[in-house]
Amino acid sequence: VGAPMLAAVSCGLQPDVSVCADLVKQTTLTLEPNNANRSAYDDSYAAYRRLFDSVQPMF
Repeated sequence: VGAPMLAAVSCGLQPDVSVCADLVKQTTLTLEPNNANRSAYDDSYAAYRRLFDSVQPMF
């Protein structure tokens, strides 16, 4: 997030980094997980973890 904020200031889109920081930290929408989909979330996360664990040695 820091690089886009610095770019906005350097391009003159924002006056300074503190203004950018205030814009970034504003929360306009909070999303909550749907408990009815818990099983699907768990399955997807398990697949992600298997994939991550299999490719992690490459990094």
